[in-house]
Amino acid sequence: MTTTKSIYDKTESMSKHTPGPWSASEEFDDNESLGIAITAGRRRQVVRVFDISQEGFANAALIAAAPDLLAVLEHVLDRATMPGFLRDKVKAAIVKATGATA
Repeated sequence: MTTTKSIYDKTESMSKHTPGPWSASEEFDDNESLGIAITAGRRRQVVRVFDISQEGFANAALIAAAPDLLAVLEHVLDRATMPGFLRDKVKAAIVKATGATA
């Protein structure tokens, strides 16, 4: 029987993600796809996406952009004037990405 547990219960460990930039590239072994590797720097693998459909490639691109997106959201939150509802959405996205408390 498979069970699941929310990753948000491990907030202390979530506060330190692998620094970006991250990149995504499909890896092959003898012309057979091994999936899409998301890497930081030259070869530090962060995660692998095994779905090599168009959706899998789109998911890999979104994952690879995550550190950049988080940095932009943090910058905007600190410096931009915005309506309260938008500020709440930005904060919620940062909390979801970092596991921090609101």
